[in-house]
Amino acid sequence: MLIIGLAVRWRRRRLAPKKTALRLLSLAVTPQTPSSAIELVRQAALCYYPREEIAHLTGKDWYAFLDAQVGHPLFVPNETLWQQALYQKQKVNNADELVHHCYHWVESALPPRKRRKSGIGKF
Repeated sequence: MLIIGLAVRWRRRRLAPKKTALRLLSLAVTPQTPSSAIELVRQAALCYYPREEIAHLTGKDWYAFLDAQVGHPLFVPNETLWQQALYQKQKVNNADELVHHCYHWVESALPPRKRRKSGIGKF
């Protein structure tokens, strides 16, 4: 019983950052902007991946890392939209789609599976 209890506790702690990020991304009360959504993705990623591997990533390198974790391109093809959403005052037309990409990334990439490629060093 003790081993089962410890295993359940370990799993809950392991999945806590993922569940928190998903809950924050799906809040209907305060809709997420692309900039706040990508910041949640970064915070969640830092909970699971070594800081020295991903903390310095920005721009295309960051998007390539995110795409490498889910196995299909979500962020690199939309790099221009992301840059507009993050750095311009004007609202982006596809803001909801960008936020959904963040939700999908957290849902499918976290926690990382063993032997998954980090995507670092390929750019």
